[in-house]
Amino acid sequence: MPKVLAGRRILIAGSASRNVEAGKVRRAVGFVQLLARAILTAGGGLVVFGSNEPSSNEGVPLIFDWVILREVESLCHAKETSARVVVVTSNKARGKMTDEQRALLAKLSARGIADFVNIPDDVHTGGNIGDEEAARTNGMVAIGGGKGVADRASKLCRRGFPVLPFDLQIGALSEDGEGAIALHRAVSEAPERFFPHTAARVRAALPGLSLDAPVMDLSAIAERSVAVLGDELAAADASAPAGVLFLTALPIELAAMLEVLGCSEVPSGRGSAGINYWKAKVDRGDGSSHLVALASFGAAGNADAAAVTTALIADQQPCAVIMVGIAAGMRDKCALGDVVISERVVAYEGAAMMVGPKGARVVQRPETYRTSVPLMQDVTAYLASSDVLTNRLQTLYDAAGLAFPIEPGDEMQRRRRPLPRLVTIASGEKLLRDPEKFRALREGAWED
Repeated sequence: MPKVLAGRRILIAGSASRNVEAGKVRRAVGFVQLLARAILTAGGGLVVFGSNEPSSNEGVPLIFDWVILREVESLCHAKETSARVVVVTSNKARGKMTDEQRALLAKLSARGIADFVNIPDDVHTGGNIGDEEAARTNGMVAIGGGKGVADRASKLCRRGFPVLPFDLQIGALSEDGEGAIALHRAVSEAPERFFPHTAARVRAALPGLSLDAPVMDLSAIAERSVAVLGDELAAADASAPAGVLFLTALPIELAAMLEVLGCSEVPSGRGSAGINYWKAKVDRGDGSSHLVALASFGAAGNADAAAVTTALIADQQPCAVIMVGIAAGMRDKCALGDVVISERVVAYEGAAMMVGPKGARVVQRPETYRTSVPLMQDVTAYLASSDVLTNRLQTLYDAAGLAFPIEPGDEMQRRRRPLPRLVTIASGEKLLRDPEKFRALREGAWED
């Protein structure tokens, strides 16, 4: 299954009444197992509440949290680079767990699979538990349950996240409302409340996702449910403003950025000026992510770059714009493979044609643009721990099979590291291949 839920967490909320026939509860539990597996396979994570596990007289779980946790433990064997499940719990809730359940949580923690959110015992309430779950969730599936399910759905809808309720009538453990059944009626009548970007598709798909009278295997329903959630989240991303807009000039640069961001060749959309753009999530390393956009000018040149950038800023409303790609440089100052970040850009084309006692001459009038102070603060913080950053980048270089090019007589090769450097970048319409012109430009005395 495609990683349509990469970087997202889904809450499977609900419970079953003690008075419902065991067959329906088993169907709910079996579906939750398959759904949790499908979410994990699609790159997503899960959110649960860790406490006790009420069961029916037949030993069937009446809540789904431990069903999900056992599925996570079964599917995620190796040590993970990021948590696949968030466990909301408290000391009071841990006291209700069995030794086996506490051991399971310890295993998930040791393997880096679980993150924990601990609620102080004096504020251990259903409302606070729901707040903590909703704050860490990007979408929700509802099966059974009562007021707690309705409350969590309301919190998610207010934040613009999708809620997919099912029609399986299993009541609620607390016998305090219709929960998912009432939500299912609501989404059938007004899907735009729950899926604002893909309401028409959800309206068409919902009858086929019945658990009360299934017309497909439960595994197929689980996979289609993941696709429904993924489509809505992707559509929301495509319409959301990007935090950072990346721009390239050349097709080879665009191809490299598409690979780095994990984007397909198919654009996410087309802007108001007809410019293709891609959207992607960039992991921040703390469980959260940035939404970024990527586009290309299609060719080098300041006029085209300015026009395209202006149109994309109007469409994407980014906080920062970063142009990335390849560039030339002075041989004694940089070499192939070096990574540089501009602290200032010098537009070198400005000039005056002057006539004096010595005849006609060209006087350079360059314009200098400095990177904004807030952005430079972020760059400085990024570069501050140089040894840690170098080691991290070198590990990534090695994993990707990248190595610095070696040219004959390259004296800089011995001391080169993958650490980016702050530099001044010259920008203009002329391609500078004359070293003497380049040096004169650096000295501010370029004459023609």
